[in-house]
Amino acid sequence: MDRIERALLIDDEEIDQRQYARVIRRTGLVKHLVRYSYADEALEYLTSTDDHVDVIFLDINIPRMNGFEFLEKLFEISNGPLGS
Repeated sequence: MDRIERALLIDDEEIDQRQYARVIRRTGLVKHLVRYSYADEALEYLTSTDDHVDVIFLDINIPRMNGFEFLEKLFEISNGPLGS
């Protein structure tokens, strides 16, 4: 079975983030899990690295930049939903 190389988890609640990370690790499907508490920090990571992220787990209701704002910015940066 193919594994996900890198997943990004964005959630401002530490306890939720730990629970999600635990579940993700237990599946054994994700090789590398990158965690952020705030969407703006995750966006900074995505724009400053060459690391490819295969999947994003995103909390919608977070401070500073909510999940919808994050998705809009990510769409703008990538020039489309698939990075075309």
